[in-house]
Amino acid sequence: GKESLVAPLGVTINSSKSKEGKKEFDVLYIGSLDVLDDYALLQDALKLSKQKIKVRAILREKEWISQEEMSELYQKSKIVVALGRNEPLGLVPLEAMAQGVPVIAINEGGYKETVVHNKTGFLINRSSNNLIEKISLLLQDDILREKLGKEARSHVQKHWSWDKRITHLEKLLQS
Repeated sequence: GKESLVAPLGVTINSSKSKEGKKEFDVLYIGSLDVLDDYALLQDALKLSKQKIKVRAILREKEWISQEEMSELYQKSKIVVALGRNEPLGLVPLEAMAQGVPVIAINEGGYKETVVHNKTGFLINRSSNNLIEKISLLLQDDILREKLGKEARSHVQKHWSWDKRITHLEKLLQS
């Protein structure tokens, strides 16, 4: 019965613009095979695609990568998908957006706080048809994908940097 306040984490934003290297992967998925991360949704969506989509999946059960490697993977990816069930916050979308990569996320939980629909990516209902529709749109429309990526980076710089989050926490503590 007590009121609680939330002070979400922030993300590190490189001071230099993310590298404009070759995009090796169409879609990046970071998570697990657990039903809560819903990797199966991505697999089902890919079966509906008429085009070949190059996916890089980092599965916790199979490999572990450093933060530096993670940053490189974001930079090499055109799109990041975030499919977790009621994820409390979700650092993957924030880290991707900090690198200028648009995100397609499920319209649940913390993703609704971090991903701005039609500005930094897309919030979708949990459906393989919805997912493949948005993946296909971003892969076919380079201009839209780049626009969303730039907006994503700007949004994270304005609202989710460690400096912004620490300022928010200090205000909560002072109140």
